[in-house]
Amino acid sequence: MASMNYQLELCLRILEEHFGEIVKDVARQLFNVTQCTLSMLIKILKNKYSSKDIKYSLLILVQHDCININNNNKGDPNNTDPMKHSVIQHIVEYIYSINILNIINRVRYPQLLLTIKELYSDIGVCVMEHVIEHGRVNVKCIIENVSATVYKNSHVETD
Repeated sequence: MASMNYQLELCLRILEEHFGEIVKDVARQLFNVTQCTLSMLIKILKNKYSSKDIKYSLLILVQHDCININNNNKGDPNNTDPMKHSVIQHIVEYIYSINILNIINRVRYPQLLLTIKELYSDIGVCVMEHVIEHGRVNVKCIIENVSATVYKNSHVETD
């Protein structure tokens, strides 16, 4: 149990340093409840934060792979009548749980950047920094960002 408390404290400190207090507080609730829905989070934190802030914090945690998402299907699986199976009756609610290992691994990013610099030069570092900063990103976004950074740096060096 003591080990879990240390992990919790470490994770919360990492999240606060990387993303701020609101994200840390949302993560703390995910630790406390273990499996939590968005509506549960909003109900628990409504006196401290707006639902918009809670949703945005959850988005950040999802984007950076700091939480696991499971489907909590509230529809009736025995309903075979297609007329009764409307979108309104079939509610999908997601259950969020914290991903301790991915959060703790964030402290390894500086070493990862040094290794990438040795293996793939500054362009590799630029790619990884973009992924670290933004979480899940598509290839087009990474290419545009790296291209802009390389272009900006090449003009700074020539001035």
